[in-house]
Amino acid sequence: MAEKKSQGVKWLPFILILVIAAGLWQLTPPSGLSAPAWHSAIIFVATIASIVAKVLPIGAVGIIGITVFALAYAAGDKTASGAITTALSELNSSLIWLIVVAFMIARGFIKTGLGRRIALQMIRLLGKRTLGLAYGLAFADLILSPAMPSNTARCGGVIYPIADSLARSFDSHPEDESRSKIGTFLITCIGNINDVTAALFMTGYTGNLLAVKLAANAGVTLSWGSWFMAALLPCLVSLLIVPLLVYWLTRPEIKHTPDARIWHAKNWRKWAVWRAASG
Repeated sequence: MAEKKSQGVKWLPFILILVIAAGLWQLTPPSGLSAPAWHSAIIFVATIASIVAKVLPIGAVGIIGITVFALAYAAGDKTASGAITTALSELNSSLIWLIVVAFMIARGFIKTGLGRRIALQMIRLLGKRTLGLAYGLAFADLILSPAMPSNTARCGGVIYPIADSLARSFDSHPEDESRSKIGTFLITCIGNINDVTAALFMTGYTGNLLAVKLAANAGVTLSWGSWFMAALLPCLVSLLIVPLLVYWLTRPEIKHTPDARIWHAKNWRKWAVWRAASG
């Protein structure tokens, strides 16, 4: 296996972002903003711009951003120790580490193939009709969501590849008119269902954890159970209605999918062989 080369610095966007940030730093803060708030905003925006421009890997950009924040005394601290303490203060936040753990768990589901196995079994059980395929993928997303807090990884890393492969097995491709056979319906459906499952569980989406923290700051305590009970009815209704609504709006040309079980058996065998070969 060829060794993956490390990414170097993209100097042009790096210099451009640096020059713009340095120029803004010299300006008088807008009315209503203190100098520390203005400087913090500049570093924040420059960090986000560097991530978007892929100046360096995201971890390196984050470390550089924290370092610059401390060295520049951006928060208005008077001492070096105070500046460092402020720069590192959020690293002890439970929210930050919950998000980190969420992505680790999501990666585990993808690497072990557990998410794929669950989705394939749902297709086997419900895949006689096109609408059944959508419900199968929806229920797979639902099962994964409480323990897989990254909805992006859940949909993009587990559900979408299966939906895309299913659509292509029925000769439905996104780049031409054949997408109306079944592909448009499946992809539209899983995208909307992913939002529903993300809202149902507190741990279904990392942004929910931020909402819980903001609520706690306002004096409102939300437990996992109270979140679930509040979201249960609207999300359950949405889970049942969304596939039907998308089916009616997209009108897939293929209504019956008896070959889905054949597709399931073939992909299950391929997955088993791959797992055995990879140890």
